[in-house]
Amino acid sequence: MFYKKKEFYGLLIGSGLIALFFHLADFSWKDVTSRIMDGGWILLLGVSAFTAIFYYITTLKWRYIAGDLIGSNINISFGHLYHHVAMGYLFALVIPQAVSDVGVRSYSLKNTHGVPFKTGAYSVLLDQFLNVMISLVFVLPAIAFLLMKFSLFHTLLMVLVCMASFSIIFCRFNGHILSACAYTYSWLVRLSYRIPLLKIKRSHTLVSAEDFNIRPEIARKVLVIGFIRHFLIALRLYFIVLVLGIEMNYLVLLLCSSLMLLIGLISFIPAQLGLGELGWYGVLSWASISDPEIVLFVISARIFSNLAIIVASSLTLLVHNLYSRRNRNILFDREKLTTQGL
Repeated sequence: MFYKKKEFYGLLIGSGLIALFFHLADFSWKDVTSRIMDGGWILLLGVSAFTAIFYYITTLKWRYIAGDLIGSNINISFGHLYHHVAMGYLFALVIPQAVSDVGVRSYSLKNTHGVPFKTGAYSVLLDQFLNVMISLVFVLPAIAFLLMKFSLFHTLLMVLVCMASFSIIFCRFNGHILSACAYTYSWLVRLSYRIPLLKIKRSHTLVSAEDFNIRPEIARKVLVIGFIRHFLIALRLYFIVLVLGIEMNYLVLLLCSSLMLLIGLISFIPAQLGLGELGWYGVLSWASISDPEIVLFVISARIFSNLAIIVASSLTLLVHNLYSRRNRNILFDREKLTTQGL
């Protein structure tokens, strides 16, 4: 009941933010709709392809984390993890992203592979924590470009310096950083057992920080994949810009999308409804992008990103169900032959 009320208020606030966005922006509906229609199927197919690749990179990153936490005792195929990631983003269209990520991925691991929920949840939270750290790398260059009006060349140099500095620090001290994360999470798990209102069943095994540590070499691989994933997010948006002929630089999108990812962390509104539109309007206005171009980009990104998630996730669900049915039929045939042999 509480969640439904919270969701309702989130949608109400989101609708108000969208109304404010359209009130502030100066644009022509006729021009925006005609240019979106010109993109049509090219945008849908292209953004869907980028979304499928994005799912792959996200799954690869999560697989390294979850695989190291779970160990070799439980064999989880890449296809199953890909399916969990796709379903997480699909559900995020109607519930907040953070709830969808932790809920869908963790419960899927628990129900299909018997992975303890606290371990599955930590793999998702650590994955998201590293995403936040990578987004923070681009905050200083974004501020320099948007507020201090650095040139694109000097901003690019700052991006490269920040990436190199963060990578060196992370590779040198990732053991300490990840140990602190593991210790904090294990303390929170133990604390949750003591809160009667949560009604969490106490585990029979002790919860220690060692249960949630990942190896430094895995952390370095995850860092590289995380940067690739971050660049891919901006590249998917840049594809929309190119198809629609919007005057916007890739570096501008990279910096602005980093800020938008951080803004999304504080949102309890499903699919960041309204907050995303108003947030993009703010950061792109600082980047001196005209209102008609901003509105065209924001509406196109909202429509085609959501449609692409539906298309890519539905295809993933279809393939997953067909593959699962095929495996069940093979298992049934083997059992039948075994029974006849006896």
